[in-house]
Amino acid sequence: MGKNLLAQKIQEEVTEYIRTIASKDGQPFDMTRLTQISVSNNICSMLYGKRFDYDDQAFEDCMKAMDASIAGQASLVAGLFPAVRHIPGDPFKTHDIIRGLRRLLNIFIQPIVARHIQLLDVGPNPPDDFITAYLRRVRQDEADQKVSYITEKGLPMVIFHLFAAGSETTAITLRWAVAYFLHHPDVQEKCHQEIRKVVGVDRRPTMQDRPEMMYLEATTTEVLRIASVAPLSVLHTTSCDVSFAGYTIPKGTTVIPNLDSVLYDSEHFRFLPPEDGQLPSLEGILGLAFTPMPFTFRAVPRL
Repeated sequence: MGKNLLAQKIQEEVTEYIRTIASKDGQPFDMTRLTQISVSNNICSMLYGKRFDYDDQAFEDCMKAMDASIAGQASLVAGLFPAVRHIPGDPFKTHDIIRGLRRLLNIFIQPIVARHIQLLDVGPNPPDDFITAYLRRVRQDEADQKVSYITEKGLPMVIFHLFAAGSETTAITLRWAVAYFLHHPDVQEKCHQEIRKVVGVDRRPTMQDRPEMMYLEATTTEVLRIASVAPLSVLHTTSCDVSFAGYTIPKGTTVIPNLDSVLYDSEHFRFLPPEDGQLPSLEGILGLAFTPMPFTFRAVPRL
């Protein structure tokens, strides 16, 4: 599970992702599901030690269950106010969220965990994936009779949270990047030229190239800022009494940070006017994650 192995798996996945886009032969297509599956494959490589084919039906069902379990703004409402699931008509779709989570656990996560438990190797060799490392720690704590929050029972939900947080936000950010490149082809061209200058065309990029690609780094950072894929971040809790801006926040208070108040602060960032033309909307859809409006995409050879 070293960094070099993880980087290699990401490179292999990106190669397959680009190959699939190129196979569309310049025809428009919706890149939403392809991007989601590709990013999820990187998470799978870390968690399970394997990737899935893009046309794998079981993995497609997993993605649909994931969509339902973290469906839009209702997820936040259901998390804050569990009692809303009893409202007639299910206006916040809490039942869909629960069904999606159960399907994801039953058809995908739990079978993989069960197989890892069955084949667990507690020998001296380095673990091949996260689940193996986690289970080894559980067995070690049990052998040492150590009380721990790391339990076998909690593993499926740990996997779900890593999956949901790691795949959906990254996939949405990549789609925002494509949308912004379509609106700003000059920025896209500068990024392309910098990659050609530093990496060339005969090898894959590596993390060692990152310090040399400052313009691409700045572009990526700006996409992360302006896309703001998780505008309300995640729920936090104060560990002690806090005084802030004249207010006293008691210990144990649930805090929801508004990241947009910082990311869109005009005192620190200059805003560019929107472009004209038939381009993907940059308005987005506000939910648990801030996702771009659906749009088709095509890749054509450079002249």
